[in-house]
This record gives sequence, C-alpha cells and structure tokens, in this order.
Amino acid sequence: HAFILYISSCIAQVGMEYNIHPDEMIDHHLFKVIVENDTIDEMKAYLHQQCKMIMAVRDSEQRKFKKLSAEAAIKYIEANFKKPISLESVSSEINMSASYLSRLIKQELGINFNTYLHKLRIEESLKLLKNEDMTIKEISNAVGYLSEHTFIRNFKSLMGKTPNHYRNSNLI
Repeated sequence: HAFILYISSCIAQVGMEYNIHPDEMIDHHLFKVIVENDTIDEMKAYLHQQCKMIMAVRDSEQRKFKKLSAEAAIKYIEANFKKPISLESVSSEINMSASYLSRLIKQELGINFNTYLHKLRIEESLKLLKNEDMTIKEISNAVGYLSEHTFIRNFKSLMGKTPNHYRNSNLI
C-alpha cells in the first residue's frame, strides 16, 4: 500500500507541474481503493487513470502553446513583412528555433514561411502597382524585397505575369 501511495504522490507532483490541483487528481477514491481493496489491479487501474488525466492536460497545454506561438509569429510577420525579414530573424524575435517555427507556420497556415512572406508582399505590391508614379524597383523595395529581380520572379510565380504586364493589363 505504501508503494501505491508513493507512486500516487509522484503522479500528483507531475500534475502540479502542469498546474493541476492535487485535489483534482487524488480524490478520496484512491484511499477508498487502498483501504477497501487489496487487489493490485484496482489500484493500478486508478493510477493509470490519473496518468491519463495528466497526459490529457499536458497535451492540451502543448496545443495551446503551439497555437499562441504560431499566432505570435504570424502577427510579427504581418507587421514586419515590408522589412527584410527571414525565418531566422522572426524565430530569434519570438525566442524559438527556426526549424520549430517553420513547422508551426506550416501546421497553422498550410504553407511554408517563405511562401507566406511572398504572398503578403505580392498582395501589398498589387495595391502599389495602381500608383503609376512608382517604379517597379520602388515597389519591390516598399514591400520588403532587397532585389527587384527577386520581386519580379516571385510576382510572376504567384500572379502568372510580371508586375509591368500586370500593371499595364489592369490600367486599361
């Protein structure tokens, strides 16, 4: 019986690390099981139930953390996409490894970091292309591209035509 109580207290300790109040894990049922039954199987079943509950809470907390982390990263990207940012600079800003952030963004958005960044930049460039006074180079710089050629390549990849062709076809 002492061993079962010891195991139960260890489980309670782990539960407290996940902010589960001990009363939620160890109710008087455990003591009733120990006092009224001598079968190890019933005690084992109860301890197994405690472990499953802690694991469910842990999984829920991990999902919340992932969701909040992904949301923080996406907000940061949306606020800074006009600057020359990268996966590494975003991950550094939100204190997360680049590979983990990459997986989170892919899970949350269904596309990778670079695709999302280019999508935001190209969407913004579509607005700027309406201004005939801005050159393609000025637009590419305004939406965060360091190279006009990279902007044109990404624009064509996403829109099916070059920025100039898009501008000319939409001004008519």
